[in-house]
Amino acid sequence: MIKTISPMGRYCKAKIVNNTVYLCGQFSTDQTLDIKGQADNTFAQVDELLAECGSDKSKVVSILVHLKDIEKDYASFNAAYDTWIAGDEAPVRTCVESKMFSEACLVELTITAIV
Repeated sequence: MIKTISPMGRYCKAKIVNNTVYLCGQFSTDQTLDIKGQADNTFAQVDELLAECGSDKSKVVSILVHLKDIEKDYASFNAAYDTWIAGDEAPVRTCVESKMFSEACLVELTITAIV
């Protein structure tokens, strides 16, 4: 079974394949915020999208974190991340520095979760 969530031209917000949900890269809708603000905004969006897919953050198994400036923003991002997800629920995670699609975008998350 494959279910597409919110198709948007060349991509969709999420795909559910059997009991796994794959979210497209999620980023803050308010890019005037600092890294903590953008991270918090992005986590809120992830929570909403996971709920729409029948899942939640306790079922996240993998997160790929893209930071615009890993040296500058890693500690602040981790502070926001640590308040979003409990240590015993922590998924596998990779964090990399990436050139972002927008100069103002500081963080983007790609997430895989169980439904």
